This record gives sequence, C-alpha cells and structure tokens, in this order.
Amino acid sequence: MTTAVLGMAERVDMAVEKARHLHYARGQSVMRHQIEDTGVGLLEVLLGILFSFKGRMRRSRYVGWSIVAIAAFGVIMMPLLFVFIAIGTSEPVVVSGMVQMLLIGGVPFLWILFCLGAKRCHDRGKSARFLLVGLIPVAGWLWLLFELVLRDGTPGWNSFGPSPKQAA
Repeated sequence: MTTAVLGMAERVDMAVEKARHLHYARGQSVMRHQIEDTGVGLLEVLLGILFSFKGRMRRSRYVGWSIVAIAAFGVIMMPLLFVFIAIGTSEPVVVSGMVQMLLIGGVPFLWILFCLGAKRCHDRGKSARFLLVGLIPVAGWLWLLFELVLRDGTPGWNSFGPSPKQAA
C-alpha cells in the first residue's frame, strides 16, 4: 500500500511539473491542464495541492485553501464533539474518546495546513522550516501571518520554481 501511495505521489508531482510548464506556455489554468493534458484526475490534483510540499502557492490560493481546510475540519469534527458533550465529559471513556477523535482528525488537518504553508513559504523564497516560527506563541503566529498572508511572493523564478503569479 505504501508503494502505491508513493507511486501516486510521484505521478502527481510529475503531472504538476508538466502542467506548470504547459500553464506558463499557454497562459491558462494549471488545474485545467493537469486534468486535460496530463491525464491526472481531479482527485489526484486535489491530493497534490493538499498533501504535497512541492511548488509555490499564491496568497489568495493559500488563504482560500486554508479556509476550506478549516471549514472541512469543523464540519467533520463539530457533530462528533457535540455527541461527546451530550454524553457528558465526566466519564474517562468519553474524555479518552474525545482525545482520540481530535488526534485522528487533527493530524491530517495539521498535515494539510503544513503542506499549504510550505508552498506559501516557497513562494516567499523560504524553506518550509520557516513554519517552525509558529512554535513561538503570539509573536511567531503574528510573524507567520505577516509573512504568509500579507507579503507578496518572490517575483519570477526562485529555487522552488516559477512564480504562480505569472500564469494568472
């Protein structure tokens, strides 16, 4: 199974690279070319956006995909949380179930946000390690907000690829 997932990830990465080159050559949408010209399906494109660390991402897409991820997490987790609250939180089994639920749902959610943040860091010309600044309470969060949401990406090519802004 792991080999199949890695093989799909490599296919998605190759398709994304091919789509980027087609995208910049023709001045059209990357998503459209990924589906039409590379034979990669919509699900694989979404997996590439949400689970891949490669490439660059514009501010607007970063904010949009982050909002989608947060909303999806809320839609999935809130009903489960209400069930646990209705049962009562004094029972150790209920508390244990809530912790397990947050771990099972929270780890993929954090992975997605980290992948999106890594792509945004790449657009700023920084390594994904820059996201570790977020471990500093308040000041780190504000600095990440400033760097990832308020500042423009590096114009033109950088070590992480071409500017996504050129194609838009």
